Amino acid sequence: MVDDCGNVVNENGVGVIRSYRDDAYPFTLERMKEIKEEAERARKEQTLKSILVTPSRDFVISHDGNKWPLTGNA
Repeated sequence: MVDDCGNVVNENGVGVIRSYRDDAYPFTLERMKEIKEEAERARKEQTLKSILVTPSRDFVISHDGNKWPLTGNA
C-alpha cells in the first residue's frame, strides 16, 4: 500500500485488509501496532460474557434447552 505521495506504508496490504478490514485504515505500521495492542488488551481483559454475548444473543442454552441470561437481572 502506498500513501498520497507514493511512499510504501505497508507491504502486506492484502493480508492487512483480509485480517482487519477498514479497522486498519490508514494502513500504516503505526496503525498495525495500535491494532495489535488493542487485540492484546482485549485478550487480557476478556470475560466469558465478552466472548459469548452479542447484540442479538445475550443467553446460553443449557443441555435441557433452558435459556440462561448472561446480562441483566437473572
